[in-house]
Amino acid sequence: MFLTDDPDFAAARQAAQGYNRSTLVLMGDSRLAGFYNDPNTKLMRQGGNFLRYGLALSGQRMRVEKSFAVAGQRSDQYLAAANVTQALACKSHWLVIYGVANDIGTYGGAVDHFTANIKPVADAWTATGRGVILITETGANSYTGNAANMGAVFKYNRQVRDYCRANRGAILFDAAAVVMDPSQPMTVNPAYSGDGLHIGLVAGAYTLGAKFADLIKQIAPPCDGLIYSAGQVIANGGVQLHPNPLWLTTTGGSGSSIMTGIVPAGITSISAPSGSSITGSVTAGAYGNDLQFAITAGAAGVFKIKCDFATEQEIVGETYYANAEFDVAAGASNFQSCGVHLECNRAGTTTQTEDGFVSTANGNLPSGAYSFISETERLTIPSGSRGWFSAWLVFYFSAAGSATVKVRRFGVWRQQG
Repeated sequence: MFLTDDPDFAAARQAAQGYNRSTLVLMGDSRLAGFYNDPNTKLMRQGGNFLRYGLALSGQRMRVEKSFAVAGQRSDQYLAAANVTQALACKSHWLVIYGVANDIGTYGGAVDHFTANIKPVADAWTATGRGVILITETGANSYTGNAANMGAVFKYNRQVRDYCRANRGAILFDAAAVVMDPSQPMTVNPAYSGDGLHIGLVAGAYTLGAKFADLIKQIAPPCDGLIYSAGQVIANGGVQLHPNPLWLTTTGGSGSSIMTGIVPAGITSISAPSGSSITGSVTAGAYGNDLQFAITAGAAGVFKIKCDFATEQEIVGETYYANAEFDVAAGASNFQSCGVHLECNRAGTTTQTEDGFVSTANGNLPSGAYSFISETERLTIPSGSRGWFSAWLVFYFSAAGSATVKVRRFGVWRQQG
């Protein structure tokens, strides 16, 4: 039974109705800041970060409205009053707060980091009728043997858990329970982290991201935004630019000497590591055809399967993004990541956005089959003379290897509203 005449309930309900439940605000240290490979422009989503996989595995149910996360900062820095004011002015219903590792590294257990910094912001956010997601602290391998530092981590995590149990609008995401080695004191699973602090290996990003996707699916409605009709093309007055998004036209593409078999219209060029090859085929799917790539990588690097828009269709000042759905078959070797990429060149300057960027240091996806939706951030077309505008499918390998990947519903969109 809801006490709808309770003034607190009424105020919270009224406030919540004005916020977007499909967007997030991020406040934290490098574990959140690492969602972006480019801290300033924040257009290149890092495939070695759990948020990227959380969004991809949940069908892109959420987007990040604004990130206040900064690598190296303590909670008193990224939660500075000016940042909190800006965050509260955002339209998002959800706030994610993560990270007191730098606090503990500086002060150990001498400061109650949760009570001094985290709790006041969580209270202020939930007081508006919105929801806060608090993430348990994983600490660092370097804390092992330091009783004060380990104790500060354990205390903080108990405070976070208790707060989420006691407060309406507070949700726990227990990252520590997922990524720590339970048989060792304060040790991150080495399969997940290359430095004992950041979950920067793809295997860890995927594992933790899958758990975050489980959370997102409970609190946000489906919102994949993928193309669903062959008619959704710009020639019909639509806002989707790719000429063959459902791969219904199975000829007419250009794969140079790299791609053999079926090369559908819309593929205009391909680049790949030395000694690489692709065999293309199609099978009927729920929406048009699924385009399958049997990829053999001759060396470490990235495959770029491009759709170059030779005729200017993008509009200066308007905003664009790309998305697609991927199925990765079991049995891949040295395969790291796949996703979508969008870029434009104006006045000699290239602007790019991508979902799934990795380096060889991020390691590989563990063995298994995967399915997810990739979507770029939004790219606004700058002014100046046009060089090019193109969308890519990207496939990363850490070394010579192979993968079989299906791609469907590849769209390039102009944002509306």
